[in-house]
Amino acid sequence: WSESWLRVVFTHELTHFVQLGMDRGPFAAASKLFGADVAMGSAIFLPGWMVEGAAVNLETLLTRGGRGRSALFELYAKAPVLEGDLFSLRQAGYDSAFPPEGRIYVAGHVLLDHVLTEYGPDALARIMEAYLRFPFFGPWAAIEKVTGKKASAVYADMVQALATTPGALPLLQF
Repeated sequence: WSESWLRVVFTHELTHFVQLGMDRGPFAAASKLFGADVAMGSAIFLPGWMVEGAAVNLETLLTRGGRGRSALFELYAKAPVLEGDLFSLRQAGYDSAFPPEGRIYVAGHVLLDHVLTEYGPDALARIMEAYLRFPFFGPWAAIEKVTGKKASAVYADMVQALATTPGALPLLQF
């Protein structure tokens, strides 16, 4: 991990707190009446890759460690690409007992890195802003609004980029 695993864990969990506690939308409004924890209610409509991807990316970017610098974590992403058996976007939304271990972390890191690279460093913030306005059907309309493409097309672009240049995974590149 790093010389300070505690810094990595703190950064990861703080990212969750900030991302999921954004003071926007109907859950934020309800939190004024029912308490601050209600603001995080919008998280139940987010796929796992979107929640964990942001945290893994920031734990890597803001510390000297993080999973994005781990050779083992890199293998969890590279192996399915090289085997031509990468999980689907739907499968990236939940974890599984089947390989790769920690799929929501791997998918989140790779997919969000692709989104940030292709659509700008503030793309996730713009997606979250749009999503929080009406979170009840998930982030799919917000992803399309920000990228101009359906989430499935963004995912397909990422898979294509990874398949054509397997060494270009956003891992160990810092």
